[in-house]
Amino acid sequence: MTKTRIPSISISADLPPIPEPSLGAAATASPSRRSLNRDSRAPTVAYADTRALCPDSVTSIGGSSLASELSAVDHAGGPRDSQVEVSFAALRQTAPDRAPELAAAVQQAFYVDGLSLSEAATYRAFAQAAGLDADAVVSAFQDPEAPSTAADDFHRAAGLGVTGFPTLLAVDGDAVTHLAHGHTTADEIDIRHPYEGKLKAWAALGPNLPTRLVDLQPLTGDLTLEGHRFELKGGPAGLPDRHYLWQAEQRAVLGGVLLFQQEHVWIADTATSGDRAPWIDLLDEMASLDPELVVPGHRLPGAAADVSAITATRDYLLAFEEELAKASDGAALTEALVRRYPDHGMLIAAQIGAKVAKGEMKWG
Repeated sequence: MTKTRIPSISISADLPPIPEPSLGAAATASPSRRSLNRDSRAPTVAYADTRALCPDSVTSIGGSSLASELSAVDHAGGPRDSQVEVSFAALRQTAPDRAPELAAAVQQAFYVDGLSLSEAATYRAFAQAAGLDADAVVSAFQDPEAPSTAADDFHRAAGLGVTGFPTLLAVDGDAVTHLAHGHTTADEIDIRHPYEGKLKAWAALGPNLPTRLVDLQPLTGDLTLEGHRFELKGGPAGLPDRHYLWQAEQRAVLGGVLLFQQEHVWIADTATSGDRAPWIDLLDEMASLDPELVVPGHRLPGAAADVSAITATRDYLLAFEEELAKASDGAALTEALVRRYPDHGMLIAAQIGAKVAKGEMKWG
């Protein structure tokens, strides 16, 4: 059972087995011997079986219910006498019949570049959409014990063949306890060897830092969401780790880290002009699709989500090359960029990118 110390919350591990093949049903958890505060009350939860929600993410074991398999294993690998909440989406709604639908939405949602379940802002948006207290959700998410308990449960579930599980929320009135998340999210990128260094470099992100290192599987084909195809494009020979998504029906580009709008462009990962030239080629490719909706990976609130994001990013890259040739050092380059783009956000991109391009700093 995942444990998060939030005052007045009693989290039970005693969930009934999930009937097959149903997605799930509303249930009231009974008090557990391992309740956090020995409170006689337990939060109401609704749950959904991840096998039904996302079968590719769960491996059945011996044809038995995943709930039963997990109930027989504790953190030390020995038997236990109660069901565990790991691998279930625990959500509470005033209309219990909507809980499986909400759980499915969490499991099936796309998280593209910066929008992920590791970000407090995403929790706030989800909580508001689900009719939950957003402040309580974010507060619980930021609890310092949540990362370690999430990691423990993920590793235990992984040992049983579970490769991912949805977010777990336990709710008591307006108080929402974040239990764990096991999604592979956009910020858990391929950083095996520089992982610790990245954590230190981005320490200012606080609770938005990734809490565990995961092994990623490369995505080689297109994506489908609710019957709509998203084509995976990009990844040229000169820039093989840069891709974007194209949705032809809506004429929409999801540009990820290739696109910026009213923010300084992140240059540090493309340190040389040779790295940046294929980037410009990709922007030209995007523009040739004649998109109506363009979603940049980084933009200021209220910034346009249209083709101007492609133009703005391209112009910035060309301006960077121009100022790079004139600047004596990284500080001078940053100053020039700020002078040209005084209203742009994400100043740290102009600072670090300038140092990397001038050879004063290594990145990645």
